Amino acid sequence: MNIWETIQEIILLCESEEAIGEENNNRLQLLLDSIALQMHSIIPSGQFNGKEIPENNYNEIRSTISKRFPNWGYYNTVADITLKIGDTEVLRGDAIDDISDIINDLKMVMWSYENENEQTAKWHLHDSYHHHWREHLRNLQFYIH
Repeated sequence: MNIWETIQEIILLCESEEAIGEENNNRLQLLLDSIALQMHSIIPSGQFNGKEIPENNYNEIRSTISKRFPNWGYYNTVADITLKIGDTEVLRGDAIDDISDIINDLKMVMWSYENENEQTAKWHLHDSYHHHWREHLRNLQFYIH
């Protein structure tokens, strides 16, 4: 499965009305592991020259996600992983927010893939991953596991 198929499957899994239950968690766990691995090969070339991507309705995405994963909630995480060893702040994470942010960004990337071109979509994917949803992904992987 290539990165675009993985993204599509993650979005479909999270938006499908039939996708509720433990098998949902197991499949999403595998897909999140897969996209984390695939992101190592996403290296955009050239300068960004894409369009402004239309915004999604985050509240709508979050509402849908809440129905798909009704048992997900808050979890503990730390402020600094590699700094202040043994003396860092404990923070509260939100699994529903994590996957909602990931889905929101992936939908925007897919818009670019479908309406611009693969190179521009790779640029958006790389940029959004490294500047936003990578931390959401890693925290959510720990939460699901």
